[in-house]
Amino acid sequence: MTHSKNSADFSALRDAALEDLLKLSDAELAAELSSDGISIAEIAQRAGNGMRETAAQAIRLQNSRKPLQALESAGPMRGVRPSIGEIKKMVTRLFENAQKLGVEERSLGLAFRDGKKQTDADWETLYDDLVRLKAIPPENDH
Repeated sequence: MTHSKNSADFSALRDAALEDLLKLSDAELAAELSSDGISIAEIAQRAGNGMRETAAQAIRLQNSRKPLQALESAGPMRGVRPSIGEIKKMVTRLFENAQKLGVEERSLGLAFRDGKKQTDADWETLYDDLVRLKAIPPENDH
């Protein structure tokens, strides 16, 4: 048999099994599960746990996107930036403090382009983003 033939056969078998299942009354289904030693309460518990975990994942995903959406809608930075040396010190301090506090790597991380040194423009953009995220206070707030 070919892969597509197997797939079609399994699909037809699944559809027939679901059709048979849907024809059963609640009482018939409960009796059949019970005779097979399957607990309806356990199935309900696993389904509920799965739905809660899926909802939690969706919330985590949405929350992880909020800072990025804020950056995208913020537009260019206005105002005065500190010197490149000061920016490097502030950003380095922020990342060192995050590590000391045990902040998850995914919530605060820095990637270097092709493993190379950051340009001054990269540091300025990073500073601007961190100010928008309120991770670093703006220069005139120091």
